[in-house]
Amino acid sequence: MVSHTSRRSMTKLAQIAVLSATALLTFAGCASAQHTQPALGAEQSTGGRVVTTTSEAGICPPGPLESLQGCTLIAGDLVIERYEAPALPDLGSLRRIEGSLIVRQSPQLNHLEGLRNLEAVGGDLMLVGLPGLATLQGLQNLRVLARELHLVEVGVDACEVTRLLQGLRERGYQGRAQVLGVDASAQCPLDPESPALAGASPPGAPGADAVPPALNPTLPPISLPPTSEIRGGHHLETIHPEIALRARLLYALLEHEGIEVIFISGYRRWSPPGGRRLASWHHVGLSFDLNLTHRATMSEANRHYDQDKARWERIGELAEGLGIIWGARYDDIFHFEWHPGHHARMRQDEFDRFRSLAGRKLVDYRQTWELFEPERRDEFPGPPCFGGCFTPPDAGLAELLEALR
Repeated sequence: MVSHTSRRSMTKLAQIAVLSATALLTFAGCASAQHTQPALGAEQSTGGRVVTTTSEAGICPPGPLESLQGCTLIAGDLVIERYEAPALPDLGSLRRIEGSLIVRQSPQLNHLEGLRNLEAVGGDLMLVGLPGLATLQGLQNLRVLARELHLVEVGVDACEVTRLLQGLRERGYQGRAQVLGVDASAQCPLDPESPALAGASPPGAPGADAVPPALNPTLPPISLPPTSEIRGGHHLETIHPEIALRARLLYALLEHEGIEVIFISGYRRWSPPGGRRLASWHHVGLSFDLNLTHRATMSEANRHYDQDKARWERIGELAEGLGIIWGARYDDIFHFEWHPGHHARMRQDEFDRFRSLAGRKLVDYRQTWELFEPERRDEFPGPPCFGGCFTPPDAGLAELLEALR
């Protein structure tokens, strides 16, 4: 489904979350230069950017993004983060990236023409947090995408996305496409169940006609602890009863598996966040944050993410099975939200609607919860699980949740 991130993709996004830099470029080597790069994991500061190599051998040295001009092959991942310009440097010679291409959190970026001759990506293609992106031109020559396509909070319209997908499908791409934060239209509805987004197994492939099993076909006997017996449970008393119920079940399932967490945030009083954001889902009681109990702070948890990766993956897997959006998609592994029918980044019309119910400063934020009653789901005709799921997508967890109501 378009709303459900694969474990591999969630892991990749969460790994990126622990890196902090003005702009980040990750690569293993380019075919046109004649230099030896540093050892695995070495970092160098280059004009306000951090360059991290990802393989043991390569030809291009670490350096600013502009240093890739003239390269034809990158043997690892290319990650461009917080790029503060409307256009990428001219990388017209680049034909192939053997790893993933990830461009993220660069609101000024307007187009991708610098990648206009890119033909193949051997991993995932992720465009995340690019509200200024007006066109996907620059990817028109992409013929091979080996894994998944993720477009999250990008500025292009739905028809641009549809054209890119149609081109990839015509060239044999069978993978999934995750599209979040892009407004559908009558001409381009972005139906997540369509072959264009959901992908399809090649004819004759094993299991091509099979129904995928639930994530948790066998679930343990679980009882819901009261919030007074949950670490940080008082935060759940400040959020919508439905997401609070699912958070309690998530907590109980994790306890059963020996993964100890503590809730560290729920509702937060609204104040102008600045920038392009209007409000957080915390401001209307539709999100919560949690952390592992053996990590004293979020900074410590980020530093030790690799050691805790299996735990975080399981937390995210169960949360998404319960129909909750995991913030690893937006590089925040601690954050979880549920707001069916509404965008990940609150839009102006949504913000205005909440203010009309809760007051200009959202003081009476609980008044907005009437929009998320199950009987009102037909008022939001978007894709299933857009903004979270009214009904959990994991059949076993959905059954368990209903039994515990």
